[in-house]
Amino acid sequence: MNMIEFILGAAIGCAGGYVAKDKMGSTDNASAQREKESLYAENEKLRNNYKEAKRTVEDLTTENERLKKRMNERNDDSEEMSEDLEDARLEIKKLKAQVEKLQLDLREAKETIQDYEIKFDKIKGE
Repeated sequence: MNMIEFILGAAIGCAGGYVAKDKMGSTDNASAQREKESLYAENEKLRNNYKEAKRTVEDLTTENERLKKRMNERNDDSEEMSEDLEDARLEIKKLKAQVEKLQLDLREAKETIQDYEIKFDKIKGE
């Protein structure tokens, strides 16, 4: 009987080991499947975050371009206004010179008139 018991014990042990291995394997499989699903979910979150970051970068790039364009337009306006201001300054300088010349001419004309008046009064008095 010892031999039969031994063979039966060995057979039962092998069967128990196989069943235990199968259960442990399915537990490992389920754990691996959960880990795989967790990694897929995390990967999907990262993909969505990347897409959102990419959209944000595109929006900011567009806004940056728009602001650069406005800045360039304002710089052009500023340069144009600076040129206009310089032109106005030159015109004022030219007009001041003309005013000074006209004032000098007027002074000379007044002196000439006074000289003629004095001569006229002398001639009249004679």
